[in-house]
Amino acid sequence: FINTENINNKADKINYNGLEFVLVENGFWQTKIQGITFNFQYNPLETKEMNLTFINSKFINTLQAYSNKPLYFVSEIDIAEREIVSNIRNFVSRVQDACLQGVNQTCSENLPVKNCENTSYNVIIIKEANYSSISQDGSCVNIMSTYSESGKTADAFLYKIMGISE
Repeated sequence: FINTENINNKADKINYNGLEFVLVENGFWQTKIQGITFNFQYNPLETKEMNLTFINSKFINTLQAYSNKPLYFVSEIDIAEREIVSNIRNFVSRVQDACLQGVNQTCSENLPVKNCENTSYNVIIIKEANYSSISQDGSCVNIMSTYSESGKTADAFLYKIMGISE
């Protein structure tokens, strides 16, 4: 779902931390980093405007920590999961849904059970909440967001791990 009114009111190009972001026809903000094209629902200026708390932000892993490792999702919000996967799937060895060990949740018996202590993989936990925050706990990243802000929160997370924003 793309709101064309918002698109028409936005500038179609911004520069942020030395990168050019261009609003393309499908409504996504596109940039190239080292020859790789990335697409985001929101540009970095829009994510900076939101009320988002990074808890211990200096401890949030960079994209390098995801490189060639499996990435597991425990997600309540598909929009945020899809946004993250579409931008980092080429860096990880595979992407799969999982269950989190020790958490009461409805879990398919076909999904692997993962924890936050194992450093041979990464887990992104996305939960719906009435606030937005991002924190790192071992190999797990916890992303909390309202449903309506989940795409923007996912983009803020991506900008953080890619070193685009602080």
